[in-house]
Amino acid sequence: MTSINRFELLCEINDASLNNDSQSIIKRLNILFSNGTYKEFLDLIFAAISVFQLYGFLAYLDEDEKEVFFNTDIWRSSSYKGIVLDYYNRGQLSVVKELNNNSKLLLSAPTSFGKTSLILEYILENKKKLHSIIFILPTNSLIEELYIKLLAYNKKHDLNYIVTNQPSKLQGRNIFLLTPERFLMMYQIEKQALFQADLIVMDEMYKIRTEDKSSGDFLNDRSLRFRKVADIAAKCENKVFYLSPFTYNDTESMLTFMDKNNICKINRRMEYVNKRIISPSSLGFLGRKKSEKTVSLLKELENEKNIVYVSARDLATDIIKIYDEQGDGAELSGRLKAFYLHLKNNYVIDEYEWDVARAVRNGVGIYIAPMPRYIKREIISLYESDELSTIIATTAFTEGVNCNAKNMILTSAYTGKNIPLTQIDLLNAIGRVGRFAKESIGNIYCIDNETYEKAVEFNNADSCYLENDNYRQLDKPRSDYELDMMDNSFLKTDEVRRKKTLAEYQSSLGLSNADLNISLNVSKRWKLVLYTYFKAILTPSEIQVRKERMRVILDNQEGQFIDALNFFFSDLRIAFERGGIDNRELFPNKNGEIPAFDKSGQFVWGRLYGNYVLGDVKKSIQHNIKYIVGRFNTIVNESGKSYRRKRDVKALFEEEGCTWILQYFTKNLEPNFSKFYSEYFKFVSSIMQYKIPFYLTFYLAIFNLYLEKECTEFFDESDMKEKDIMLLFEEGALAIDYKELVDFGVPMITINKIKKSNIELSQLKKVYMDMKELDSYEKIMLNDYYLLNPIG
Repeated sequence: MTSINRFELLCEINDASLNNDSQSIIKRLNILFSNGTYKEFLDLIFAAISVFQLYGFLAYLDEDEKEVFFNTDIWRSSSYKGIVLDYYNRGQLSVVKELNNNSKLLLSAPTSFGKTSLILEYILENKKKLHSIIFILPTNSLIEELYIKLLAYNKKHDLNYIVTNQPSKLQGRNIFLLTPERFLMMYQIEKQALFQADLIVMDEMYKIRTEDKSSGDFLNDRSLRFRKVADIAAKCENKVFYLSPFTYNDTESMLTFMDKNNICKINRRMEYVNKRIISPSSLGFLGRKKSEKTVSLLKELENEKNIVYVSARDLATDIIKIYDEQGDGAELSGRLKAFYLHLKNNYVIDEYEWDVARAVRNGVGIYIAPMPRYIKREIISLYESDELSTIIATTAFTEGVNCNAKNMILTSAYTGKNIPLTQIDLLNAIGRVGRFAKESIGNIYCIDNETYEKAVEFNNADSCYLENDNYRQLDKPRSDYELDMMDNSFLKTDEVRRKKTLAEYQSSLGLSNADLNISLNVSKRWKLVLYTYFKAILTPSEIQVRKERMRVILDNQEGQFIDALNFFFSDLRIAFERGGIDNRELFPNKNGEIPAFDKSGQFVWGRLYGNYVLGDVKKSIQHNIKYIVGRFNTIVNESGKSYRRKRDVKALFEEEGCTWILQYFTKNLEPNFSKFYSEYFKFVSSIMQYKIPFYLTFYLAIFNLYLEKECTEFFDESDMKEKDIMLLFEEGALAIDYKELVDFGVPMITINKIKKSNIELSQLKKVYMDMKELDSYEKIMLNDYYLLNPIG
């Protein structure tokens, strides 16, 4: 389906019209627009666009060509005109009509279909009656992308929305962009009032699937939270839209979920962008390793826009090392130069050039999940403006970031070291290349035969199947968290019995379901265990100790903070040991993750957090190197032996409960400085910004409940809130004073400089350009903020 003459094209259009086959014409149009030969058949291109109502393809025409087209089709084309996009195709415009006609809807369509654009079109069309809007998004990357779009629309269309990623009360005109965990926090704040929201949109609905069916780790299994959120959102009394890619065939469990909640299912299978999956046998690779093959291919594609998918961070580092050694570096100027110097001055330690900075120096971006969000956003911005030619990324990027790429180099069909990508994950990945109205064809270059065969298999398959485990019986045992949110009809007899026993114990404590509608990320069993512990040990003096320690946390009191953290986590250990719950259940951690406590009882998270709060990333990483290398040397020296290989020392570190330390060393037991960077940011995102506030908000919620029910003289409703703890750890101590900057993604290293200069947010707009404390890139970033927030 490559070259074609006029008669053949006319026959194709005629046959497709008779067979109502829009997809074949779309594929033909994409080829003609991609190679530029459409200009030879303009009259037939115009006819195809009109006959099949593919007015979105007008975006590929230049202004003169559009003028000629409108001379023949001005009336009908005007009905396909949009706000977000200039023109829509028939399949897209019909979705906007469905959104208007249905209260609850699940839309399944390909990655390149434009689902988010259609939701935004609906919002702009209905802006006068939509006051409170909630988007539920699985990743901060998606939140970041949508946040910037909404700020731009807010300004352009005078929408007067307050756009935020922090949960708060529904009042005024607000758009909330929330992760599932933050949505649950907002539900805890608003309770039934949340159901009055004018619109709730849950993106990437497929995330309700259970990814690891063998795991009972409810803390790390986010699908549980997604399913809970999906059920809560369905109770909204107004509009609720769920979005999911490729899940066209409905399983019985999904049909049950949709029937129960009166959700209308809309499928749109039309692919508006062509995909070419290219076999490795047709490529002339130089080298044997994946990294060598990838760099060889990148050199051939260096004048085009590329995405390299890697399953793990180490391969990205190897690619950049070779790329740097073989190249002359990029020509750095303007914004790109300011960004590189900012990275160099704030992140690069003497011993090692951070691979992200090294990549930028070579005109390449690295996009990995545990990394500051403003850096990821800047990498996308520089890529979109053609200052970076290539992005090397994991699933953190492919799960939803939209950008204009022509090629993807697919180095693996796995995520992590050995977890196969599911069909929907792989389709999402290859869906990142080719972009409607920008690049009509996306090329997927497969590095090896296994990856190629899997990509072809999944791409040719009929559909992805999505199960909702809340609405079907399973052979494996259910977690306590699942029991709480499921109807008994989907549970086994012993599970119903467990649920009943727990309800009876709850009743004996005098607690109602309304009382336990707190800390919604935690199971009812956990809540009752901690409540029982408080009931057994809390005296007036013990209550006062805990209130004072929590105040240390909330006030971020220097010198006492780590001790306070240690106190609460140790208290949780004691409470759960008394309640018959093993510490491995309380603090589950995957292989290689940093444990909360080591075998000696030392609170490891607290020790590393102490490094984190230094406020200087470079110093924090240097302190981590000193601490971890020191621990490594102590353990080895105390053994009285010498070791040369990591495999030889593994048993020793397993005995000490410190195997997590070995990930920071190479096979030859040399410090792996790249790992110190990646694990530092992983610690920040996974433990600092998720797990520590997870446990502390749980502790505080049950502590406040106990005071309210049993010791009212100590209870102060305005005293301590779980939301304050969440914001403290997720956003930093200055999140409240500089909320708008935090929402925008301005990093704490910049906000700390502003705070130390005693400049309030209301004063910043007038003085930031003259602040010597800020580097050039920080001023560029603040200028971006004020362009989208002119009032400041």
